[in-house]
Amino acid sequence: SKMANTILTSIKENSTSSEELGVYWMNNTSGWSAWQSPIETQSILIDVFSQITKDQVFIDGMKQWLLSQKRVKSWKSTKATTEAIFALLSGGQELLVPSQPVELMVGTETFNTNGNSDQPETAYFKKVWNASEVKSEMAKVTIDNPNDNIAWGGLHWQYFEDLDQVTSAVGPLSIKKQLYKVVRSASGEKLESVREGTDLALGDLIRLGADKRTV
Repeated sequence: SKMANTILTSIKENSTSSEELGVYWMNNTSGWSAWQSPIETQSILIDVFSQITKDQVFIDGMKQWLLSQKRVKSWKSTKATTEAIFALLSGGQELLVPSQPVELMVGTETFNTNGNSDQPETAYFKKVWNASEVKSEMAKVTIDNPNDNIAWGGLHWQYFEDLDQVTSAVGPLSIKKQLYKVVRSASGEKLESVREGTDLALGDLIRLGADKRTV
């Protein structure tokens, strides 16, 4: 109806759009009341816009926000989770399986994320290289997503090093290696910093720690 479209136009005008987060509302926040659930509210809005305005670009932006909330935390409750899943899978773009595979290039080696996937529904796959296979050129990673919908992924570079070769590191996160002597007493376990001149005896338990701070 005309009234419904007027209301949704007003709601849309008060939304915020972000290339990374999608479409959302700044005042859609959690509260003390059970009904104040941002995930459930966003899911209901997706359903409403899908049925009335059918503005697919705007709807896909709202779905993007739902996905962004799941990247580093849960959707808070089972009810919110089911609402979000329904909203994501109802109409619009197929979000689980992209129409074209996302290609990932590590150095000169190319991966088809669909063809190599351990979980085809989410395009998850894992690749492990032996130490002898690792080359410096693999530090360059290129991702090509030919689809219109957004794709997220995570990469980490992990390796093992002898303890005496580990040095301090300075960057966005500075790390300094520190050794501790474990001392047990009636009050519990304590850690004493091992420094130059610290007396150590055969059988002492030494624990490796790290002093960390964000620069």
